[in-house]
Formats: sequence, structure tokens, C-alpha cells
Amino acid sequence: MNSFELGQIVITDAAQAVLTIMEIEPLQLIARHRRKEWGDLPHEAKQANHIALSVGGALHSSYTLGAHVVCVTTNPQRSMTTILLANEVASHTSLFSPLS
Repeated sequence: MNSFELGQIVITDAAQAVLTIMEIEPLQLIARHRRKEWGDLPHEAKQANHIALSVGGALHSSYTLGAHVVCVTTNPQRSMTTILLANEVASHTSLFSPLS
């Protein structure tokens, strides 16, 4: 099973707040993402991830946690992985905090 680089891991304040309330460690979602457990993505998006692993491209995961959808995205350069809420994906200009 080939792995991929995650780069710097960052999380939005909103995603951190949801994970804290749900008592889920961010690294749990990162581990699933890295194991290629893409979560609740449609079949086509999962296929796109497998292609991106071979030819390059962003990698996406989506996990439904109660009333929230938390997304994990690794950029095509594999230099950054972001944890954010689905409703933040479009704006993606939120301030990120490094995950320590």
C-alpha cells in the first residue's frame, strides 16, 4: 500500500471547534485520509483520488460527524493538508492554525 506525503497539517478554527465538541482528535481523521479511507465521498470522487495518487492532483476526504461534514484535503504538491468544514471549502480563505 503506497502512502503519500501530507506536508504541513493545518486546521480551521471552525473544524477544530466541531472536533473538540465531538471529542475527536484531528489526527484520527488525518490517519483515515492517509490510509485512503476517503469517507463519505461519492464513487467518482474516490476514483479521482486514486487517479491523483498516480498522476498528481489534490486528494480529498469527507467525513460526516453528526450534523457536520469535515473535509480533509491534501494539495497536489503534497505540501499541505487542510482540515476544514464542508461549508468552508468554497471560501477556503479562512485563517488556518497549524496542527500541533
